[in-house]
This record gives sequence, C-alpha cells and structure tokens, in this order.
Amino acid sequence: MTGLTALAAFCGLLLGAGLWLIFVRMPFMRAIRFVERIEPQLRSQNLESRLLSAPSDIAPFGALERILRPVFRDALGYLAKFNLGTTSLNKKLAKAGSGKSALDFRAEQLLWAAAGFATALVVVVGNATGGRFSPVPAVATVLVCALAGFLFRDYMLRVQIKRRERRMLAEFPSLAELMALAVGAGESASGALDRVCRTARGELAKEFALVLAATRPARP
Repeated sequence: MTGLTALAAFCGLLLGAGLWLIFVRMPFMRAIRFVERIEPQLRSQNLESRLLSAPSDIAPFGALERILRPVFRDALGYLAKFNLGTTSLNKKLAKAGSGKSALDFRAEQLLWAAAGFATALVVVVGNATGGRFSPVPAVATVLVCALAGFLFRDYMLRVQIKRRERRMLAEFPSLAELMALAVGAGESASGALDRVCRTARGELAKEFALVLAATRPARP
C-alpha cells in the first residue's frame, strides 16, 4: 500500500465516520426519552435565545467531545443490557415471566455458545478439508460464533420480555373493567383483585396474583 492509497483510505474512514455520526443522530434514529418529553413542561420559560447565552460547560476536547458524548452514553447504555450481575438478570427473568433461576439461564447461554462454537468448528473443518484454511480467520470465526451464541440467548430474553409486555398492555383494559365492576358492586380493592385473579387468564392476571400474594399476611 502506497502512501497515497493509505491517505485515501484514512480520509474515507473519516468521511464514513462523519456520515455515520450524522445519520445516527437523526431524530428518526433515536427514541425520545421520557425525561426529554417532559422537560419543556417542567422547566421555567426562558425567552432568551440559547444562541446568545454563554455555554454552561466547556468540554476539555472542545466540540469533538460534545459530539461524541451522546454516542458514548448510548454505547454504555447498550452495554449495560449485558450486565452479568445476578440481580439484574433475576429482574429480567421476572419481567419475562420465567421461572428459571439466574444459574439456569447462564447454563443455557453456555449451551448456546457451545452450539455456535460447534457449528463454526464444523464449517472450519469443512473448509480445511477442501483446502481452504487460514489460521487467523478460522480462530476468529470460531470465537465470534461462540460469542454470538452467548449474546443471542440474552437477545431472545429481551424479545420475550417485550412480547410479554405487549400482551399485558392488551389485557389491561378488560381487567381494569372487571376490577371497576367488582369495586362498584361493593367489594374492596383486594377483594376485587382476588376476583380478577380467579376469573381471568393471562400474563397480567398472573402478575396481579403475585402482587396479591405479596400483600397478604403470612399465615403462622
């Protein structure tokens, strides 16, 4: 690679990085957070233009840090989803309505990683048999497939959580109407909740049953 080719490749990488930053910061590419939605209603009205006000914080690296700071914040938030802590995992399993323990889920992740490792190993051995073998790409392929299998199990758990939340939202209007009818008939809030848990079926009814069981006093 000549110096001119290296310079052209470097400029292309800079151009691609700049276009990527512009694209990912577009409004349609970013979900508006709840804090950002309610901030205009909570803060006091200031009629002064923000262009005329002095910057409140001066970043050590200037405009570059102010551009990359949201990207780093999003990356850290994404990496937090793969927290290996037992407490965070137990919360995810509870949201998914799964009765598995954190240890069982980690064992499943290792099995998925082993399946990805075995699949990649079969492909590498097949390529080596056909005379197409390169050590570095082969090792990289095996490791990437094993890591992909490990992370894909966590992705499936998040998909399960989202599907369950959608089902609960779809069940909420009918269960709320049942509770309103029971309260209107003279039952207490706990009695209405108990009636809903006994008559209704679904994910939200299961959650109501757990709440009711937690609020009842323990029997001696």
